[in-house]
Amino acid sequence: MTSLPSYSHTRRQHGMVLPVALIMLLVLTISSLVIVEQITSQTRMASNAAVADISLQAAESGLRNVVNEINSGTISSAPSTYVADANGYYYFVPGNYSSSTSLPWENTSTWTALTNSPAITCNSPGSYMAITSCKYMIEMLPAVTKSGNSYKTYVFRITVRVVGPSNQGAVMLQTLYTLPDY
Repeated sequence: MTSLPSYSHTRRQHGMVLPVALIMLLVLTISSLVIVEQITSQTRMASNAAVADISLQAAESGLRNVVNEINSGTISSAPSTYVADANGYYYFVPGNYSSSTSLPWENTSTWTALTNSPAITCNSPGSYMAITSCKYMIEMLPAVTKSGNSYKTYVFRITVRVVGPSNQGAVMLQTLYTLPDY
């Protein structure tokens, strides 16, 4: 008679499949969590970039609208409007400012209290997101007389501040604009 082989060596084996499977499952879980976090971060960055882009385009639109309103006379270019230093219209006198005194457009509380009249529109063409706030300030700088000319050129520093959707993406743009007075 033949004897059957003994299987005693199988009793000494330890199950390796379960620990290896659990380690692989742990590695896959951690890597999937990392990928989900990266996707979320990239989505947030893309959203913030879109808000910043919309705010910038809206500020450019607002700046263009203020210049158009000055040209049309809706916003006065008369010095008397600016000497009062109120409602977003300021007359810049260099002696009134020092390194410790902020200019009107540098002061956050001035922007908060500001209600422009006339109001301007700041919009981003083709945008589906509405901006939160669009305000402007105009400073009349000292008039410039060019040599050989008898007329003064009025110079304005126009500042537009736009706050994007959901109070995000504040953008401030400035330009210098000259308006000759004949």
